[in-house]
Amino acid sequence: MRQGKQNKIIAYELGMCETTVKVHIRLIMKKLNARNRTQVVLMTRSMCVSPINAAVRIKSNMVGLP
Repeated sequence: MRQGKQNKIIAYELGMCETTVKVHIRLIMKKLNARNRTQVVLMTRSMCVSPINAAVRIKSNMVGLP
């Protein structure tokens, strides 16, 4: 995502279906409360982590919160 690649290209490089990539990106966006891919990239750059690790980190910090 950071390189501006389309879902189709990401899917090809990872050897998975484009729909699977779309689902994962939507889940990452939801966990980060991001409205679009650009926000995900900007958020994760400031955290110095990949979008997936950032989503996991944020979710784990929310454990125990109401």
